[in-house]
Amino acid sequence: MVRPLDREIPHLVLPFEIRIEELEEERLSDYLRFRAGQNPQVIRRRLAGGDKCYLVMTEGQIVHCGWVARRRKYDPYLRCTIAIKPEDIFLYDHYTHPSWRGMGLSRAREVHVCNRYRKEGCQHSVAIVAVENKPGFHPFEAVGYHRTGTILSFWWLFGKRIWQQ
Repeated sequence: MVRPLDREIPHLVLPFEIRIEELEEERLSDYLRFRAGQNPQVIRRRLAGGDKCYLVMTEGQIVHCGWVARRRKYDPYLRCTIAIKPEDIFLYDHYTHPSWRGMGLSRAREVHVCNRYRKEGCQHSVAIVAVENKPGFHPFEAVGYHRTGTILSFWWLFGKRIWQQ
């Protein structure tokens, strides 16, 4: 999915207060409690490599997060590297706590991220949504993303990729 950042970015009002902030080292333990099962070394490598994680906070708790990359990014789900143009951003690894789903938190983060990176001169925001994650398309479409294609891969039984488009 792609969203040109030169188009109007919708204003979003939620019925409760939120704060959006970048993940910093001092919040890492909070993030790891929120995203149980995440590898701390992987998260530190992401941050050291320049990726940013945006936390959506309410009532003092992290309730949603999403990552942004500005460089080539290996995607473990697709098992391939995503090439990112220097003027674009790539969004990945979004997660909303189950009790907060459907409340607009992902859309709020998208609006925040689009506004921030448009000010930095970025031209497009790119995201991948797994085809089986039907609800995952809605937050992106609600803030102006459109589907641009499908990444297809076929894997042999023993884990070797035999075709990708």
